Amino acid sequence: MRSSTLYSAALTVLALVSAVAQGTFLFDQQSSIEGHYLEGATGNMQAAQPFGQSFTPDFSSIGFIRLVIFDGTGGAAGSGTLSINLRAGSITGPILGTTDPVVLPPAFSGLVNFYFSAPISLTPHETYAFQPVVLAGSRWGTFMDQYNYPGGSAFSVGSPLPTYDLWFREGIVVPEPSASALAFLAGAALTASRYTCRRPEHKQGPKLQRHFTN
Repeated sequence: MRSSTLYSAALTVLALVSAVAQGTFLFDQQSSIEGHYLEGATGNMQAAQPFGQSFTPDFSSIGFIRLVIFDGTGGAAGSGTLSINLRAGSITGPILGTTDPVVLPPAFSGLVNFYFSAPISLTPHETYAFQPVVLAGSRWGTFMDQYNYPGGSAFSVGSPLPTYDLWFREGIVVPEPSASALAFLAGAALTASRYTCRRPEHKQGPKLQRHFTN
């Protein structure tokens, strides 16, 4: 019984430490959420450049942009390397920063997080635009449809498409705790679990008989 309890406590500790260690995405602007995708798609971002999406942030910085990315060749052209330019004002405005490149395998299709190596400072409620670019590969695409995002619009060949938006989510990432903080958390939790497991059970003592004398 005690070993089973200790095993369960250890699993709880590992789950807790793992959850804390992952960091947290805080979303600012988005045209939609995971699981809600419309049918429209642009299968060749290279041919549509300058291509992207404008947005109006509430946060004062940005750390990542999430897009749906797919191989428009179905794997025929091999892997691809993509990144995103962050621009001020519009899709042709000054570049404020560029995400780290992401390498995707042939025939890839799914959500991709593009991270800036350091958060980029923003002015809340001002207009910005992000421009996904293909650094290597052929015909990579993303989702674009009538998502009705109120803070911006899609751009194709440098022109705004007022009724269209890319599927996107953007925001910041709260960093995971340091290794020392995680070690402290794990040690404290294990100590607590051992104390619980070793706590002696209450045992009822023998009944005492009272002898009365007249």
